[in-house]
Order: sequence, then C-alpha cells, then structure tokens
Amino acid sequence: MTISFLHTDRWLPQHRILALLSLLLAIACAAYGFLRLRPQWRLYQDTLEEKESVDSKLNATAWPRDPDRLQVILKDFRAKLGKGNSKNGMTADTAQLLEHATVLFRERIDAAYGSTEVFLEKSSQTEYKDQYDRLASDLREKGVILSSEIFGMDEETSEDLKYQMLLKLWTARAVTDRIFTSGLTILRKPDSRKRPVSVITVLPVKEYILSADDTSPYLIEIPVKVEMTGTMEQLQAFIHSLYTEDCFLPIIQMELSTPPPPPPAQTDNGQPRKVEQRMIQVKVICSSFFLPGNAAPSHTPSTQSQTLPSGA
Repeated sequence: MTISFLHTDRWLPQHRILALLSLLLAIACAAYGFLRLRPQWRLYQDTLEEKESVDSKLNATAWPRDPDRLQVILKDFRAKLGKGNSKNGMTADTAQLLEHATVLFRERIDAAYGSTEVFLEKSSQTEYKDQYDRLASDLREKGVILSSEIFGMDEETSEDLKYQMLLKLWTARAVTDRIFTSGLTILRKPDSRKRPVSVITVLPVKEYILSADDTSPYLIEIPVKVEMTGTMEQLQAFIHSLYTEDCFLPIIQMELSTPPPPPPAQTDNGQPRKVEQRMIQVKVICSSFFLPGNAAPSHTPSTQSQTLPSGA
C-alpha cells in the first residue's frame, strides 16, 4: 500500500514511520470500538432499560427495596411453607391433604400389588373383566342392574391405561356400598333397548398436570354420577359416609328434587293426618382421586372434553 503524502521530502523517515503507526493505531481503535465496544454499549443500554423497567414495577408494588427487609420476608415465607420442617407448614399440610384425598385405594393397592408402581405396571384387561363381573353380580343381588351404555364400560371395554379401568370400578363400588349402607335406593330408567337399568354412570376421567410439558398426570379424578331416592336422613347419612378417615369421596355436584306432596289424608275426627318423611330424589356426582406419581405411564394428558356415556 502506497500513501503519497508520506513520500515527500518534507517528512523525515522517522516522522513517516510515526505517522503510519498513528494511522494504523487509529484504524485499530475504530475497528475495536465498532466490533467490541459498540455491542457492549448496546448491551449496557438494554440492561439499563431493563433495570428501569424493573424499578418501575417494584415502585408500583408494596415490596420494600431494603435487602434486609426482603430477607426477613423470605424467611417468614419459608417458615409458612415449612421448608426444613416436615411436620409443620403449608408443604406438610398439602402432603397430608393429598394423602387423605387418595386414601380410598391405598390399602387395596398395597394388599394386592404391594406398591403403586406395581399396580400401574401389572393392571390387566383380564383382571378388569373379572372384577367387573363380580361387581355386576354383587350389585344385581342388591337390585342394581348395570348397563354398558349407562355405566360407560362393560367387560369388552378396553383402554390403553388399564389401571384407570380398575379405578373406575373401585370408585363405583365405593359409592354404591355407601348408598346401600345409608338406605338410599338407586333409581332405574329405561336404556336405549327399553330395559330398566340403574342410573349409575362413570364419567370421563379428569387428569391434572403441573406443567404444560408433563407427559403424565400428577393427579387423577374419577367422577361417578348416581341418581337415587330416599329420605333426608338417609341422604345425610350418605354424605357423612363420604368423608371419613379411610374414605374421601367429595360431592362435586348435587341436585335435589321432591315430588308434589300428596293431599293430606283425613283422620276419623276430620283432622288432616301429618305427612312424615317425604321422599326426595337426588342426583350426585362423587369423585375419587388417585396420585400415580412418577411411575405413571407416559402419555399426553387429555385437555379436551370427552364424549359422555349414553345416559349420562
């Protein structure tokens, strides 16, 4: 490269070298500033804008800006959560609540399978068919006739998750056992073939997840809908039986109705006879809950509404 102004008689050799070095230094500084300092400056500007935005948001809240006060608040929150203490705090309360909510199946699973992991892995179609037949037979002896259309499944039903099929059966048995104990009577309605069948329906399972990326449910809800009749005292006994130390079957929905009262009968002295214990009709949806844990088979939890069984 030839620089003409450096090749004149007015420049001494050392001056030409110094000018050339100065020019190269200026070019290097400009390149360094453009390639290195300019991105750093833009990053600084972005960080400054982000800081100002955070400061603006913090100023609009009631949170203090003092780090010591924030540490005190954090310590208080940790104490309420029960961090480091397994017996007290919201963390322990949540664990106890989940343990009680899933108590309905625990003894059965531990006795038959030994653990939840084995239950999830070993549940089979054959076992479901056998337990379905026994449930249908036991209920038939008590005057309850199951219908595949109303119940939502029969011995030919097959689902990918076999353990959920068994959970449905166990939930239906738990609900009907408490209905019989309370003295209520399950109503009957004709199905599509005009056959009188009992109105008990296992509704679609609900799966709850903690994150949108979860491949298995964190908690499973199995709702069962039943229509029955009886007295208010019998209904109260049924409701009380749903919340015990070894049972958690909360009522998700309930509808009560009463038929029109009959005309008062006349006694011998002409006074109307008092009507006692009027019968009521009840529609309830009770749900059981199951915690599959990390051993649950991977699948895409359903987030869309499912088609209800006929008669639901």
